[in-house]
Amino acid sequence: MKDTQDKISSNKTVSKAVDYDGYESDEFSDGAQELIRDLKKNYPGVGGSFQPEPEPKFIETESEHVIKGKNNSYIVMGKDRPGNIFSGYGGLGNTRSNTIDVVVGRMGFLAKSKRSDGKDAYVDNNFIYDAARIYISQKTNIDTNFGLQSSPGAPTAKDDGQEMPRAAIGMKADVIRIIGRENIRIVSGFGVGPESDMVNGKKNSLGGRVFDSGGIDLIANNNTNPRGVDMSTDVQPLVKGNNLRECIDDLYQQVASLSGHLSKFVLDQTNFNTHVIKHTHSSPFFNGPTRPAERLENVGKGINAVMASFFQQNLKAHQATLIINKKTYTDALLGEKYICSYKNHTN
Repeated sequence: MKDTQDKISSNKTVSKAVDYDGYESDEFSDGAQELIRDLKKNYPGVGGSFQPEPEPKFIETESEHVIKGKNNSYIVMGKDRPGNIFSGYGGLGNTRSNTIDVVVGRMGFLAKSKRSDGKDAYVDNNFIYDAARIYISQKTNIDTNFGLQSSPGAPTAKDDGQEMPRAAIGMKADVIRIIGRENIRIVSGFGVGPESDMVNGKKNSLGGRVFDSGGIDLIANNNTNPRGVDMSTDVQPLVKGNNLRECIDDLYQQVASLSGHLSKFVLDQTNFNTHVIKHTHSSPFFNGPTRPAERLENVGKGINAVMASFFQQNLKAHQATLIINKKTYTDALLGEKYICSYKNHTN
């Protein structure tokens, strides 16, 4: 029982409930403290000391609770507001549009504290220039807000050409990394159990019926034009590895079978050629056999030599290559360039 209380267990991980290992005092010697004070005084920002930065003032509304860092970092809890105070469903006065907006670096490289006339610079939310953001909203037009195109597997919900509101989370920065120490799973659809057994069918957060959950689209450059000038940017379905492997295995078998048929044909044709080369006719004189045609014999022997050396050898090499390639690309255990991922899967 004590072991259970002292340890929190997870898959292949065990840690103490209370763990002081690695704890060190944060006290410094007098000399070290004096050095730190000197650094902070002469080099602002060093050692976590305050450092003034050019930053605009955020235009707040009555419905927003703003937590601001000492520099240009914010957590804003309010209503859906992708731009100025009249934007989004919050600006329209809609209920159930509660939002948490985590922002750092308002206006990014354009940030300034003062306008050209010397007055304080004020800004609204700006989904283009704000440096990094995590936007969590109960009701918003997430694709419109971030300027994202619709895609086949994860289409933008629209009504009469306009995006329909959804509860959504959007993240934007120069680069984004999602790290899972054990694994990462991206799932679309509903969870098993009560969520999948809702009365009168599955519903989204606004109470709307969901007849078919969408897929997962990975899109580079925000380009989803299915028939654009550059066809390489087409958004196309992903390939299922196991099905592709079975298809390639079948093709290898068909090509190997065709190669075998061709090899047999070459042998039969060579044998036929030999008989043709040596064939004779009955002479009108005393009904004796004539000599084989000299020209046919010369040409036929040359053709047989080519078929024996070139075709037969190349066919044997071709069949050996088929076996090697099949093993290289479709053998999960021995294939050096196995076409399926051992770690990543999709449906």
